[in-house]
Amino acid sequence: MGCRGPWILLGGLVAALWSPAAAAACASLTGVAELAVQLGRAEQAFVEMDPGSFRTQREAARQTYTCLAEVVTPSTAVAYHQLEALDAFLFRDTVGATRAFQAVLQANPRYVLPPGIAPEGHPLWQLVEDARALPASAARTLEPPTGLTLRIDGRPGTQVRDGIPAVMQLTTPTDEVAWTGYLRVGDPDPDWRDVAAAPAEPEPPPPPDDAPRLLVDLPLETPVEEPDLAQEQPDAILQEPQPLDLPPEPVAPTASRLHAGLGAGAGVLAVATGGLYALAWSQKSRYQDMDNPDISDRQDLEALRDRNRLVSMGAVGTGILAVGLGLGAVVTWRF
Repeated sequence: MGCRGPWILLGGLVAALWSPAAAAACASLTGVAELAVQLGRAEQAFVEMDPGSFRTQREAARQTYTCLAEVVTPSTAVAYHQLEALDAFLFRDTVGATRAFQAVLQANPRYVLPPGIAPEGHPLWQLVEDARALPASAARTLEPPTGLTLRIDGRPGTQVRDGIPAVMQLTTPTDEVAWTGYLRVGDPDPDWRDVAAAPAEPEPPPPPDDAPRLLVDLPLETPVEEPDLAQEQPDAILQEPQPLDLPPEPVAPTASRLHAGLGAGAGVLAVATGGLYALAWSQKSRYQDMDNPDISDRQDLEALRDRNRLVSMGAVGTGILAVGLGLGAVVTWRF
């Protein structure tokens, strides 16, 4: 974390003295995730209409916010403004609630009141619409300390509007938080005279006068003479380059070779199909010849039928393969 801790603690102390939202100086640094949890608990207490629990969670969220060690995002700024609006509404400060909702809408013009907090038609919805209808107030510019960036509602900026609260932070060039505060309606502008950027790393001091010195002053750059390679190694430099004896590269099959191979395979299978078909026809003729002397009994007849079926199936199989190879040859020839 480097030098961030002391500067954030100093910023938290200044915020605690300036902002009425903080009850005490920062005892430790906090994060945005911790703040989000406390904001959610406060919303739940509001939904349950438990003013005591809401007040406890509100104060915890305010203290966590004041001691943040992380940069606030616009969505976190909206949630924090919403907390202040719910607090004002719960304690019957409709003007304060409207102003807080105006800050919400300034940070997020598309804001819609979550139905989980209040259903549509609840008086809070009317306060949001009233805030949306209010005209923009005059803006004024705040000057952050030298070396620090002012962030308003989660974004870098220097202008705040009269009558609208603002979530504000001062950050270093490396996005380390130096100060966090909440500008309420009617509060004076924050006093940042005691908030300063972290000091830059000091430059190393010059060597003392009595430091040991070199007896010989060396030049900054010593020229180096490059050797004449042509004179030192004439045979290695001037001879003709000899070709490398590399093995021949494998030749990928071309489309024409593939086409020829598929065509030849289709032709061989077609011839085989024709031969098997002729054999099957011969077997069928012998099977149907009632005067065939080779058939003496039923067993010979069944054996001849089985051979006929086997030859017929072989003819069909080779025929299908021949057609497939033929189609492959056509495709490779076309493409």
